[in-house]
Amino acid sequence: MNATRETVIIESMSNPFRAFGSAVRDFFDEIVVLTVCNLIWALLCLPTWIFANFLLGEGEPLLAGLTVLAGILPTGPATAGLSFVAYRVVDGRAVKLNEYFEGMRRYARTGWIMAAIWLTGFVTIIFNLNFYGGESIFSVLMVVFWFYMLLFWLATLIYAPALVHLQEEPTLRVLVRNTFLMVMGRPIYTLVTLVLMGLFFGLSLVLIIVPLMLTFSFFAVWGARATKQLVDEARRRREEATGGPTAVSEGEERGRKGQVRPK
Repeated sequence: MNATRETVIIESMSNPFRAFGSAVRDFFDEIVVLTVCNLIWALLCLPTWIFANFLLGEGEPLLAGLTVLAGILPTGPATAGLSFVAYRVVDGRAVKLNEYFEGMRRYARTGWIMAAIWLTGFVTIIFNLNFYGGESIFSVLMVVFWFYMLLFWLATLIYAPALVHLQEEPTLRVLVRNTFLMVMGRPIYTLVTLVLMGLFFGLSLVLIIVPLMLTFSFFAVWGARATKQLVDEARRRREEATGGPTAVSEGEERGRKGQVRPK
C-alpha cells in the first residue's frame, strides 16, 4: 500500500519534467520556424521592456510603468501569434512562418485584452512590492503577500496563452476561470514548472543571444505542452468516472511532424 502511494506521488511529481522533456522534443521538431518566430517576438516586444528597465534604473518608476503599459500594443498580437504557432506544434501539426502572422491577425483582440490585464496586474504588483519596502511587521507581511501574488501572476503565463486555443469557447470569463483553476488546482505541478522556467530563463541570460533566438518560443511550447498535459489528464479522469471515452474533436488525435495537415 505504501509502495503504491509512493509510486503515485513520484509519478505525480514527474509530470512537470515529462512536460519539459516533451517540450524539448516539440521545439527541436520545428526549431527553424520557432527560432524565427522568437526573433520576431523579441524585436516587437523587448525594446519597451529594455527602455522601461532603463527608466527604472534612472529613478523614474512612473515612466517605467507607463512604458510597460505602452508595450501592450506590440506585445498582445506578437504573443498571440507565438502562442498560436506553439499550440500547433504541440498539437502535432507542421507549421510555417506565415502562421505566426495569421495568429497575430486572428487573435489580435484577444492578445490585446490579455496583455492589458496581465501587464496592468504586473505593474500593480511591482509597485506594491516597492511601496511596502519598509522594516515594520506590517510591511514585511505585505511584501510576502505581494510576492506570492507575483508568483501566481507569473504562473498564469504558463496556461493562459495555450488555453485560448484549447478552449472550445475562448471567452474571457472562461479563460480567466480555467487559468485560475489550473494554477490553484495543481499547485505543485505549477510551482515546479515555474521554478524550472525561472532557472532556464536565468541560465539563458548568461548568453544574451539565447533569449533572442530560443527562450520565448520555447517557453510558449513548454506552456502549451504543460497545459495540454493537464487537460488530457482531466479528460482521462472523466473517462474513468463515466466508464467510457469522452467525445473528442475531429482530428484531435494526430502524430508529430505534421502527420495530419490543417485543412
